[in-house]
Amino acid sequence: MKVADNKAHFFPMNVPGLFQTAFAPADTASTVNTIGLPRYAIPSMDPSGKERWFATEIQSNPLPFCTRPRTLIRAKHS
Repeated sequence: MKVADNKAHFFPMNVPGLFQTAFAPADTASTVNTIGLPRYAIPSMDPSGKERWFATEIQSNPLPFCTRPRTLIRAKHS
């Protein structure tokens, strides 16, 4: 995210646990109502049924978040 030239964002550094990451499940029917994993490898077989090839989709759905949002401060030049 680009911050405008006349604005600034401040946040504390080296605070254990301030920023964390949660992972959402893959967007497939087999992962509905499951706990999200950091990575998914989803194989796709040859649709002709001859099993001559397969493709693999690699997927990750991270959601970074701040555990103490009041520590995030915005400022603007006036």
